[in-house]
Amino acid sequence: MDQPFQKTPLVSIIIPTYNHASLIERALGSALSQSFRDFEIIVIDDGSTDNTKEIVQRFGPKVRYFYQENGGVSSARNHGLRVARGEYINFLDSDDWILPTKLTIQVEYLQSHPEIDLVFCNWQVIDAAGRVIYHSKPFIPQQFLKLILLEGFLGSIYPLVPLFKRTCLEKTGFFDERLHVSEEQEFWARMALAGYQFGTVEQILCIVFHPVNHNINLYKKYLKTDMPIILEKTFSNPNIPHDVLKLKNEFYISCYLKFAAIFYEAWKKYGEIEDLNHVKSYIELGLSATADFSALKADLFDSLLHMAMKLESIDPNYSLPGVISRLKLSKEVVSYISYRLQIISFWSDYNEHNFSKMFQTYKQISTYNKKDLFNRGLLSAMMKSALRIYPAT
Repeated sequence: MDQPFQKTPLVSIIIPTYNHASLIERALGSALSQSFRDFEIIVIDDGSTDNTKEIVQRFGPKVRYFYQENGGVSSARNHGLRVARGEYINFLDSDDWILPTKLTIQVEYLQSHPEIDLVFCNWQVIDAAGRVIYHSKPFIPQQFLKLILLEGFLGSIYPLVPLFKRTCLEKTGFFDERLHVSEEQEFWARMALAGYQFGTVEQILCIVFHPVNHNINLYKKYLKTDMPIILEKTFSNPNIPHDVLKLKNEFYISCYLKFAAIFYEAWKKYGEIEDLNHVKSYIELGLSATADFSALKADLFDSLLHMAMKLESIDPNYSLPGVISRLKLSKEVVSYISYRLQIISFWSDYNEHNFSKMFQTYKQISTYNKKDLFNRGLLSAMMKSALRIYPAT
């Protein structure tokens, strides 16, 4: 029997699972195939009703198996953390897998960079047909908190990506067991706010299995209850940096926009009116968060308005002006919304070659913001349109 499994291991691989008997063998195989050998594997069975236990026990004493009554993935991961013996921790969901050199590369990085507490890597996401549908992009670890906020805490960093020091739990604590979605993003954010230092390696070291519409039902069930908890915990944290806090409205709007998009996709898939109503609610929350619109990125604001315009084309009873009136937004915000709608209309007219209307809109835009008289993008579009109407001879 391999000796690394007989002593206190350096790394603990924690695999929470629930009714994944058909998939967990692949995850376990990837863990056991690591070129780095000083590790333990812990499976926390979160009340499975299939033959998960039988599958896991085929691997013998190399895998430590623990059963618990169903308590959710956060509870299962916490159970794993409590029984883990390793100096380093790596989570692995039972439908994902890690490549053979993952632990070798990340352990070497942490040992050669003692100032770093957690190291990321790159990853790929595949669908049920084995097609790569996403490839992670390099990012600056110091910008991690802003990244997950702009992503709305939705799948920015998957659980299996980082390897981190167990000592991080001293300030961060365990997973919030109230959460059913984005619990890992809140955990990473808490780790960042606790002052732990992040690093990254460039290699692709893990694969995330993500069937089409994999998370829609989960988000539909828990998004409205879990996300307010996550946002409140993050922005009330006394360690939140000032440069992040001052962008709070932008982050909230980004979150609401992404939540609206999730329910919009759910509506397209299932056609349930309740999903469409959730889209409307998140658009209203986004518009209500625009009090300090001067700090917002125009493209973010425009995306929110585009989503509202989609609803107008779907629901004849939905009216963006009516929503704006009901929300009782300030005159400044209403004026800015009107201005951004004119910008959207300008480019729509340009794409549809409606040049006469475009010229009128240009006048209205420059009335709100005189600087737009000299906006290069608008002027270039105007010149191209003029040449189409009056071609050079």
